[in-house]
Amino acid sequence: MNQLDPIQCDKSGLEKSEEERADKVINDAASLGVPRFITPVDILTENPNLNLLFCSEIFWRNNGLEPKKAFCNEEKKCFARIINEKLKDDADVADVIPINPETNALFSSLKDGIILK
Repeated sequence: MNQLDPIQCDKSGLEKSEEERADKVINDAASLGVPRFITPVDILTENPNLNLLFCSEIFWRNNGLEPKKAFCNEEKKCFARIINEKLKDDADVADVIPINPETNALFSSLKDGIILK
């Protein structure tokens, strides 16, 4: 936790008992915006699903990645024009991906990274 945010999360829990360390981890995670849904006992009893959920919440909220860039309408239209040009002869692509430079359909369809046909 200290590596994610050294200001909010100090290393004071390292000298404490296991239960106190687990409580410190939960408190540090809460200071980073992670909701409190786990207890020190859950960590110590190694509940695999709950611990995995807790870890994923920590890194989902504090992953160190840059915020997503919002594209302006001109960038979206340019992107759609490039895709249209490169894939205009591929009937399967046209059937699966809605490419229209005047709408956000392409970006809405691909925002989760999955294409279903």
